[in-house]
Amino acid sequence: HSCLPRPGFARAIEAAGLIFLGPPASAIDAMGSKSAAKALMETAGVPLVPGYHGEAQDLETFRAACEHIGYPVLLKATAGGGGKGMKVVEDVSQLAEALASAQREALSSFGNGQMLVEKYLLKPRHVEIQVFADQHGHCLYLNERDCSIQRRHQKVVEEAPAPGLSVEQRKAMGEAAVRAAQAI
Repeated sequence: HSCLPRPGFARAIEAAGLIFLGPPASAIDAMGSKSAAKALMETAGVPLVPGYHGEAQDLETFRAACEHIGYPVLLKATAGGGGKGMKVVEDVSQLAEALASAQREALSSFGNGQMLVEKYLLKPRHVEIQVFADQHGHCLYLNERDCSIQRRHQKVVEEAPAPGLSVEQRKAMGEAAVRAAQAI
């Protein structure tokens, strides 16, 4: 996730014998690849947008995955952020060109052309859950914030608490966030 600190910074603080108030370097490393992070979250039972995040990167694998999840789809660079290496594909006829273009952009921007694909959500919300964990294995969720107002894939406004969420939705999302943090 683009909001995470760099693992080298966390390692340097840990190596100096200090306590870093943030995720350990191992957690930052685990979340550095969107594909690896999705696989980890899938194992932890965290709900995911339907998609494909496997190792095979050939056109036929992506074509089959897109057919399975249904168009429109979103191609994303696994090492990406900020909207780079992302392409919306409306139809199978656009897939080959979009995949090649996204892979080139990802390689140029991040030095890694690996891609994943997921269902393109037409009216998504970007809601983040704040979690707190200690060194003894305790983990809890605190609050959420809605970061849906964005420009060029960058957050413009964060609203807390997120408007329009029921108590049940907040609880389900908070519990999923705790499962995610514990898996990392």
